[in-house]
Amino acid sequence: MALGVLVWGMYRALLRSVSEHVRSVKKRRGQEAVDGGVENSYDVLKNVTRRKIMMIIRERGFTTFNDLWREIGCSKATVSWHLQVLKKFRLISDLAYSKYKIIYVAGSERRLLAALANWDPRICYILRDLCLGYGVSDIAKRYRLRISSVESIRKLAERLGIFGGSPEDCLARVVEASQGLCRPCSMSQ
Repeated sequence: MALGVLVWGMYRALLRSVSEHVRSVKKRRGQEAVDGGVENSYDVLKNVTRRKIMMIIRERGFTTFNDLWREIGCSKATVSWHLQVLKKFRLISDLAYSKYKIIYVAGSERRLLAALANWDPRICYILRDLCLGYGVSDIAKRYRLRISSVESIRKLAERLGIFGGSPEDCLARVVEASQGLCRPCSMSQ
């Protein structure tokens, strides 16, 4: 019984925060309805699959498309469609890294960076190299990644305001944004 009350409370809190976010987005865009019949956050999260997707992403900090697809148990097309609806309301965002499509709750870029640094330690080294002024293509070759993967990490770091000032300041912001997972001593050359 207590677990049911807890889940219901989490669901209500999620609905409230999403509803406020959608209202602010609609005001900025002057938009009334998106995606035939889905007019507000309550409509978006009335669907059980979309609610489940949001809960999974919030719980983990981020997820990959394939992990989400396996856990949801629907077809890839169905999961993709629900992700598009959530993306239209700016509830989730995604980025490409390596061979993965990383999906995360919109506005939680700091949490995402920390989770990514924990998931793949190369993220710390990529950020270090970007702070030190190395080119995206050089970094991609060094870590055997696609240029688009390094570019995605660069854009994420840019949104977090990591770049600028001296390399030492930049590295300090990397440590702060990664919640200490990228340590200065492990990032030295």
